[in-house]
Amino acid sequence: MNIKLYFLILILTLSTFSIIGVSAIDSNYSQAPSSSINISDITFNNPDIVLIELKNTNSMLPTLDSNNIVLGIPMNNETKLNIGDIAIYNSSNTLVIHRIIDIKDNKYLLKGDNNNFNDLFIDIEDIKYKAVGVIY
Repeated sequence: MNIKLYFLILILTLSTFSIIGVSAIDSNYSQAPSSSINISDITFNNPDIVLIELKNTNSMLPTLDSNNIVLGIPMNNETKLNIGDIAIYNSSNTLVIHRIIDIKDNKYLLKGDNNNFNDLFIDIEDIKYKAVGVIY
């Protein structure tokens, strides 16, 4: 194995352990990391990232479940949306998080992974965020 690659893997491993609260050097820890995260405890260097905690609708099972936290980036002229992406749009003052299943004439058809029906076609202007990550 290339020595540089070995040290990179070692550094990433040590970084991961320090992020989750386990010391890779001192293994005398008394507790495992918490299984829950408070959304207010999460910060990012990019102030544009939004955190959206899911409610118990089951529409995106098994991909997303209640209390998962979705990381979204605001839509702008450079944001690309493709079939398969998860988009976040506003419907009657409620944020809806569903997957893009079709695109026609700059309109997006979305559907919850666990739903038996599609949403209506949505204009790009109605999509507020693109989902870029999930904290389970």
